[in-house]
Amino acid sequence: MVLKIFIRLVSDDLASALANVVTSYRHITAEFDREDGPVTMPKDSLGLVVTDDPINFIESCHIDDTPLKSFYNIFYGEPDTEIFSKADDVFPSSEKTGITAARLIKNIDRIASDFDAWMYSSMLYTTINSLPDLIWYKDARGAHLAVNTAFCKTVHKPLEDIRGRGHYYIWDITPEEYATGEYVCMESETETMKSGKTCVFDEPLKTGDGMKQLQTFKTPLYDPFGRIYGTVGIGKDVTDFANMGVALSLLIENVPFPLVLCDNNWDTFKMNSSFFSLFKVDPDQSFNYIQWKREHLKGEGHMHATGEKATMRNEYTYSDNGKEMSFVVTERVIYDHFDNPAGHMIFLRDITFEKTYEEDILKAANTDVLTGLFNRRYFYSYLTSNSGSPMTLLYMDLDRFKDINDKFGHKRGDDILKKTADLIRQFFPEAIGARLGGDEFAALFNGLPDEEILARDIREFEEAVIGLVRRDSDDDPYLTVSIGIVRCEEVDDIDSFIHAGDSRMYEIKKEHHKMNH
Repeated sequence: MVLKIFIRLVSDDLASALANVVTSYRHITAEFDREDGPVTMPKDSLGLVVTDDPINFIESCHIDDTPLKSFYNIFYGEPDTEIFSKADDVFPSSEKTGITAARLIKNIDRIASDFDAWMYSSMLYTTINSLPDLIWYKDARGAHLAVNTAFCKTVHKPLEDIRGRGHYYIWDITPEEYATGEYVCMESETETMKSGKTCVFDEPLKTGDGMKQLQTFKTPLYDPFGRIYGTVGIGKDVTDFANMGVALSLLIENVPFPLVLCDNNWDTFKMNSSFFSLFKVDPDQSFNYIQWKREHLKGEGHMHATGEKATMRNEYTYSDNGKEMSFVVTERVIYDHFDNPAGHMIFLRDITFEKTYEEDILKAANTDVLTGLFNRRYFYSYLTSNSGSPMTLLYMDLDRFKDINDKFGHKRGDDILKKTADLIRQFFPEAIGARLGGDEFAALFNGLPDEEILARDIREFEEAVIGLVRRDSDDDPYLTVSIGIVRCEEVDDIDSFIHAGDSRMYEIKKEHHKMNH
């Protein structure tokens, strides 16, 4: 912005001397006038009149009611008392022209300084009054030096009624409430001045209109000597947002499953009590969800998209002092108003009961109720799933089991079947044990076990089966087991594989029958 000055001078010599100097001011343009009589000053200029005519001088002096002093009167000569009292400056006519020009330059500097001060003040107040946030300036005692329009509207008071006043008067609270220091921002002012730098606070504020929640930015003010004389504050009224935050907190807290809200870096800014109580997390400590998941959750499958926008879902297990829990974890990206990723929402649904129930159903469908071994259906299903692989089959049948049932009853027979199953688990722990029906059993190995070791285990197993029935007389049934062994490098035909085991088992059974007759 260019400062325009209209200058009327008393002499050509003074005008000539001054004109050369004014051109050195980059932001000042000057118009010189040598006319006599009343001054007619351009509307967009500041006036500077140097005259030696007492009458014109008195007429030129008038009350300046503009925001910025716009007219400066300098008398050139020997003034009387009235002129001296009204003059902005006096130039003795006896001085040399150079000295008078120097005096005039100082007055132009003063005018320029006044103009700059007004301009910067105008820019400052225009800026702060155009902002919707509350802005205030305080001295070290807490008295308000200046505030913006938004501040005045908030406290329902004009600027003239605020300047120089303290907190409790402006915000319509009692001196007793102010003295307690609660909800009056006293501590934050002191903290800001002690820190010597900008500080940010979330402050509840008690006003005549009720409670308000402000986010405040406070900065110390320094005088020319480096001493702090007060603070400037900017307050953003977030009462509505805070109420929204309360509503959000209530909503999150009442969700019946663990829930976490994270920023884009997966650092948590909100979690409900279901989460931190179940997983024993301190809500007051920083918490990174990704790191926690990596350390505490064990994935049961691959994470997959659900079809919803940026939503992933997977099943995980969590161990709590040896107790396994199962969860479906859903991770969803949160988007802002402009469809930019703003964070993540994670919720965990406890499916432990469902998983246990599902496992119980599968177990019931695949397990023989009496012995706890796998049943015939699962045995065939397992063979089908592993066809093409090397396998070893032990196809077993108890000898003279019907005689035991007839002599000792079905309860004793069921007990022998259960103990036989226990022996299969004991001697062939790496095999898939199954009851194929009646007194027929199978032990299926993935691969081809060492023949010598397997033969030893079979002998010990046969001896243990014999020991299941104590013979008190020669008439008591003699329990043995017939085992057909099939080893196959690549099982392609399942029926043939099982039939081979069944056939070899019957060959052994015939031998056992001959030995006992």
